[in-house]
Order: sequence, then structure tokens, then C-alpha cells
Amino acid sequence: MQLTKHRNIFLAFAGALFSMLFAGCSDDESAVTGYEVVIQNATANQPLSPVAIVLHRAGYQPWKIGDPADIGLEMIAEGGDPGQFVTAAQANPVVAEAIADSSPVAPGGTATLAIRGLGKQLSLATMLVRTNDGFTGLDSLDLSELLVGQELRLPIVAYESGTEANTETLA
Repeated sequence: MQLTKHRNIFLAFAGALFSMLFAGCSDDESAVTGYEVVIQNATANQPLSPVAIVLHRAGYQPWKIGDPADIGLEMIAEGGDPGQFVTAAQANPVVAEAIADSSPVAPGGTATLAIRGLGKQLSLATMLVRTNDGFTGLDSLDLSELLVGQELRLPIVAYESGTEANTETLA
């Protein structure tokens, strides 16, 4: 099965935001930079699994629309377990750091993670808990223009990993 962007969920999920506070900056590509990532679950009734975050340089892609989900993304999308996703990212030579939170993010709640390294792109993934294989996240967000102390707020869209049959009902 192929990974697809699940466009019709976006409106229901549009309130889910994450924000980042840039903690340090340098024009030097070899400088370690730090980010504080705040995931705010602004949905009415959709818990998020523990969040996996990857700071990286160009060349890392956590998923590609139209391609099958890898095992790490499948484990997030089906069971909310970020372990294999983080382990696979850590093995990639362009990844500066990959971490995961240990707790889910309830509707109305937030999670804050700090990440640092030589990366200028950020990816993250978390399961939409009330789905059988849905997730949300960011794929290679460019952070190179973010200034020290600048905050960035973005809505994130929902995806279908395509790893299980769609059997959900409105009931």
C-alpha cells in the first residue's frame, strides 16, 4: 500500500499546531544549533502518540507521498511507538539528533522537546491515536532562515500510512 496525504482530515485537524522557539543560531554550517519544539494538540478529541523529532541536514526524508511507509513510520502510524522511527533516523549519517517524547499529547495539551545538533531541517511524526494507521507530522521543514528567539507556528496535516485497511466507521 502507498502512503497518501489524507486531505479530507485536514479541516478537522487544522487546529493542531506545533511551534518552535529557536534557541541558538550561527551562520556557520558547522555550528551546533538548538531548538525548543512545542507540540500543541488543539484538536477536540484526537490524542497524539509520543512525538518523534529528527533534526537533520538535506538528504533525510521520513516519508514520501506515494511510496510505502517504512517499518518505523508504520510502528508510529499503527501503534504510536516512535522507537524504530528514531533508531532508523539515528543510523542516517545526515541526522544530527533524533529523539522521542515518552508521553502522549492529550487534546488541549502540549509537549515540549529540546533538540540540538548540526541540522538545519526538522522532521517529526506522531500517531493520530483514534485512527488505525493515521499520523501527522512534518517532512524536512527548513529552519535555515529562522532567527535567534524567533517563534514559528505551523498547522500540520494528517496522513494515511496505507499500512492497514480502512475499516473505521463514523460510529
